[in-house]
Amino acid sequence: MIKPSIQTIKGTQLQLSNTSKYTIRILAYMVNHKDSPLISAKELSDKLEIPYKFLTKIMRELVSVGFIESIRGREGGYK
Repeated sequence: MIKPSIQTIKGTQLQLSNTSKYTIRILAYMVNHKDSPLISAKELSDKLEIPYKFLTKIMRELVSVGFIESIRGREGGYK
């Protein structure tokens, strides 16, 4: 599991919000599974232990900025 924390030169840590941490984990998972045809929100929620409602909110934002693509429907998912 990725636990984002950025150490600066002076030794202080930058604290990331839960949304930022989850977003980094989602994008890292998707990059590592880029050969998968589609990844469902349920799979992401289960594998990354992110609450489903929170995950879908983040996914909508990632789609809107063009980082990922959403395919709708029963066999849909993200890529």
